[in-house]
Amino acid sequence: MIKMTERDLNALARENVDRVLLVLVGALMIQLGYQLWGILPPGHWVSAVLIIYAYGTALGLFVLAVLHVDLDYYGYRIAAWCLFVVIAGTITVLWLREGANFGTDALLFSRYSVDLFLEGANPFAASMGPAAETYNGSILHVTPQVDGTAITSLSYPAGMVLAFVPQAVTGFGDLNLGATLLFAAILVATLLVLESPSVLALAPIVVMLGARNLLWASAGGILDALWVLPLLAAMHYWHRELWTASAVWYGLAAGTKQTVWPIAPALLIWIWHETDSLDAFRARASRTVAGWAAGFFALNLPFVLWDPVAWTTSVLTPIASGAAMVHQGVGPTILTVTGVYALPKGYFTLLTVASGLVALALYWRYWERMKWAAWLLPPLILFWYYRSLSSYFSWFLPVAYYAALCSLDLRRRRWVTSSLLPSGVWRTPEGGSDG
Repeated sequence: MIKMTERDLNALARENVDRVLLVLVGALMIQLGYQLWGILPPGHWVSAVLIIYAYGTALGLFVLAVLHVDLDYYGYRIAAWCLFVVIAGTITVLWLREGANFGTDALLFSRYSVDLFLEGANPFAASMGPAAETYNGSILHVTPQVDGTAITSLSYPAGMVLAFVPQAVTGFGDLNLGATLLFAAILVATLLVLESPSVLALAPIVVMLGARNLLWASAGGILDALWVLPLLAAMHYWHRELWTASAVWYGLAAGTKQTVWPIAPALLIWIWHETDSLDAFRARASRTVAGWAAGFFALNLPFVLWDPVAWTTSVLTPIASGAAMVHQGVGPTILTVTGVYALPKGYFTLLTVASGLVALALYWRYWERMKWAAWLLPPLILFWYYRSLSSYFSWFLPVAYYAALCSLDLRRRRWVTSSLLPSGVWRTPEGGSDG
């Protein structure tokens, strides 16, 4: 036996981290199988098959972890199968539980807004109050106010309405338009797999299922996949140094949900550090801002022109209606929520603003080391807000993973094909090939 130093052991562990991923994904497949067993109706053959697939996949991954299979060759294939099992399970849950359950008031309001828009009415100028009665549907999660009522205004930019128009027009899928959200989440997962090197192809499965099943969350009415997808596209083009394309995609993400807005000043700091003169900064910053505006107003300009006051009031509802909303979240606001120590909303607003300024100052100072942290600024700021909802953090997991790929320059290039044409498909324990 060769005596190894701690450094040698750590180097060997880094070279074989893909084995750990096999076990981690296997654990998540067991969790998926257990969830399917508890949710899907008994006696249905599709339920039985999917549960067998989930547990069988888990057992197969456990065995593969010790077989020294060449993941340069099999990485994408294993990831594709795991993604298939997850997607099949999610689609089945959505299918068997089809009905008028909207999961969240945000999805209900988007459904109602789409119908108003297709009828020629301005959804930003309308109350969302009649929505539940219109569809005779139940809502699991509403946005409560301090007077005991719930928010009844559309509170997102137009991307959260227009994204559902194709499904509403074609009539595909169920009443609550969850198929659009699920499709967006599938695209997010697929993009992460395809952009990962083959030995890390299973990592996106961990990202999508680790904290919570983001595909199920999408099918259940969480709208965030609609902004995550264009934001990942913006990061993709930013890494490729195609600045204009990146700016337009970021504008589309910002035109879908306000969550990504804090990223913009950090990106301007990035541009400042990468340009060698004030004139160069002005030129590139102007083009970037123009791209942001093009993407944002491609979705929102018709509604702005339709009724600028109504659009502004609706989009700023999370801020303008702040005094009416109750404390919710998993950050420091939980002290107030649980009654440990009551603090006013103004205190959390101050913390939020201060955290944003401090984060930008640190980013300016340590930009060279923190470049890709620009894309992760929103959850760092929103953690201090009095409404630090869990989704603010779980949906930045795909963003954080992709930022790590980009910062480490691990994003897979389309012209790299060696992983598809290996010299062998089995690895020896020493890392060679015996095939």
